[in-house]
Amino acid sequence: MNKKTTFIGHRNIWDKDIRSKLFTEVKKQIDDGCKFFTMGTHGDFDKMALSVCRDLRNTYKDIKIEVVITSFKSIEPIINHDEIFGDEKYIPYEDVEIIMYNIEETHYKRQIIESNK
Repeated sequence: MNKKTTFIGHRNIWDKDIRSKLFTEVKKQIDDGCKFFTMGTHGDFDKMALSVCRDLRNTYKDIKIEVVITSFKSIEPIINHDEIFGDEKYIPYEDVEIIMYNIEETHYKRQIIESNK
């Protein structure tokens, strides 16, 4: 059986201790046989979930991470203005699977709600 864990959370997180709790819970899911993790790309919780899954993927090489985007704008290359690396471009989700549901034409304020459905 393929288990999948999906993260839906808050835009803002003030309690930074949540990350350690999330790490523990995701590790439990992996130990229980879950290999697929899906999250959005909009809020603090989504970024935290992605960070935790990326960290755990260093140990558990066979887990798959998917991010759900609500617009192609989310995956446009970003120019990294950095004194050391110069103006390199990078894609923020190049190391994970990207999913986009057919909601591009949905009003931007409803896209997250539609995506969560």
